[in-house]
Amino acid sequence: MARRTLRLVFAIGIVFLFLLGAYVALAYFTSPPLNISKTSTEAGYPAIAVSQNGLNIGMVWATQYVGGSAVQGPIYIKTASDGQTIDHKITVDSSASAADQSKTPDVASDPNTPTNMHVVWTNLSGSTSTIYYARCSTTAGTCSTPEVVQQVSSGTVADPKVATTNFNGSTIVHVVRKHDV
Repeated sequence: MARRTLRLVFAIGIVFLFLLGAYVALAYFTSPPLNISKTSTEAGYPAIAVSQNGLNIGMVWATQYVGGSAVQGPIYIKTASDGQTIDHKITVDSSASAADQSKTPDVASDPNTPTNMHVVWTNLSGSTSTIYYARCSTTAGTCSTPEVVQQVSSGTVADPKVATTNFNGSTIVHVVRKHDV
């Protein structure tokens, strides 16, 4: 009898959690979509990061210029420092042109300074491909000058991903990428 009761309680618990999960998902996804990029061109390669306290949000994307050829760039980040209101739209990298394409951005929040977001992306210029990094502030609405992580003139480095960790009170930024030789 005890095993049967335990199974029944377990089954009721699973059904309850499923229904609760469905309710939460329904509540979360019933709000209308929000156009973050607000551009007349296509926005691609989106990524999002949320700080551990849930108040700082970083959303990055690359804008695709339309007109003759598909050129990627520039890289943008929109930030929210209160978890709700989008405070800033910042151009992280504005070097994109017909010969210079920026794409595949990624973003991670800072574990020690929640108002900082770390952004990486690929830039293709002729036969040279470069991975860049910049730190952006959700409160100041600014980004640091982009720094080169890796650059190759033969082969391709692309699709960078960024993650952060806290090591003895210091933020460590980790970057991985694809490298075709």
